[in-house]
Amino acid sequence: MLAKTSWLSCLSVLKHGQVLRLNQWLIVNRFALMMAKQSCKPISTSMSTHFPDKFSAGELIKLWTKRLRAARISRPRISAQLIMDHVISSQNVSRSSKNKRFELDPDQTGLYHNLCCKRLDRMPVQYIIEEWDFRYITLKMQPPVFIPRPETEVLIDLINKHQFEDGKDQKSLQFLDIGCGSGAIALSLLRENSKAMCVAIDKDPSAIDLTTLNSQRLQLSNRINVQHFDVADAAKLQDRSGKNYQFDFIVSNPPYVASKKIAKLPKEIVGYESLLALDGGVDGFDVIKQVLHFARSYLKPLGSLWLEVDISHIFMIEKYVMSVHDNDYIIDDIYSDFTERPRFCKLLYTRKK
Repeated sequence: MLAKTSWLSCLSVLKHGQVLRLNQWLIVNRFALMMAKQSCKPISTSMSTHFPDKFSAGELIKLWTKRLRAARISRPRISAQLIMDHVISSQNVSRSSKNKRFELDPDQTGLYHNLCCKRLDRMPVQYIIEEWDFRYITLKMQPPVFIPRPETEVLIDLINKHQFEDGKDQKSLQFLDIGCGSGAIALSLLRENSKAMCVAIDKDPSAIDLTTLNSQRLQLSNRINVQHFDVADAAKLQDRSGKNYQFDFIVSNPPYVASKKIAKLPKEIVGYESLLALDGGVDGFDVIKQVLHFARSYLKPLGSLWLEVDISHIFMIEKYVMSVHDNDYIIDDIYSDFTERPRFCKLLYTRKK
C-alpha cells in the first residue's frame, strides 16, 4: 500500500477529471468494504449525512445484490431492484431506478440500506416495499397478513371461466371469500367482474383491516362487505335482514400446512406471516373440514365451493365428501396449478333447501 505522502504525490500528477473518478472509486469501494464488514444496523437520518454526497442506483443495487446472494437470500437481484424502486417512488422522484445512473442523496441511501437490512433478515420483500401486484391490482401489504402466492392467480382464472364465463355474461353473482387475508381473491374477482358482489371474512383482525384498506384504495368498497368472522364458531353469517346469506359460490384458500411442518418452513414465511393463515392442524385438513361444513349452510342449491389446497388434500376431500359427514357435495372437477400439481377443487352443493 502506498504511504500517505506518495499517494498524494500520485494525485498531483493526475488531471482533474481523473482525480474525481479516482475519488469516486475510493468512496464506493470504501463504502462497500464497510458494508461487508459491519453487521446490518439501521442508519438514522443524522448518520446518513456521513455517506458520500451521491450514490448511483446501479452501484447500490449491485452492492446489495452481492450481499444478499452471499447470505443466500432468494432472488437477490430482484429484491435489491424492487427495494430501490420503492425508495425512489417513496421520495416522490419521477425518474425510474431502471436508469442505473440515477443518483441517490444521503437520506435515500440510508433508507435503502435500512430496507435492505430487513431483507437480509429474511423479511419478505412484499412487507418491505409495503405493496404487491396481484393480477390487475396492486395490494397494500402489511405483516403478518398472508402474502398472496402466484398460484392463486390460476384460481381466479378458473372462477372467471366457470362462474362468470370469462366476462361474456356479466352476471350479478354474490360470493363469499373465506379467509380473505389481504383481499387478493375477493378484490380481483370484483375488479374483473363489474356486477359481482362479495362478503369477505377472516378470523384475523389484521386481515380484516387490510382487506378493508385495499377495497378502499381500489374503490371497490361499495361491492364488498368485510366481516371479522371465524367459520369454526357457532355464530351465523347473516345479512341486514337477519337471514343467512345464500351465495352463488364460495371460495377459500384456507390454512393447510400440517402443524408439524410449520417449524420447517423458511424464515421468510414462518418468521413473518401469521400462523392463523398457515397452520391447518395435525394433517393440515382441520380448517378445510370447517370450511366444507360451514359452506353447506350458505350455498344456494348447486352452488359451487372452490378450494385451493395442498396436493395431499385432494384425496382427503374426495374421501370426506363420500362419507356420511358431508355427502351433500359432489366433486365437480380437480384442476392443476401452473406446475401441473392438482391444487384446486370445485365442489357442487347438491342438497335442495
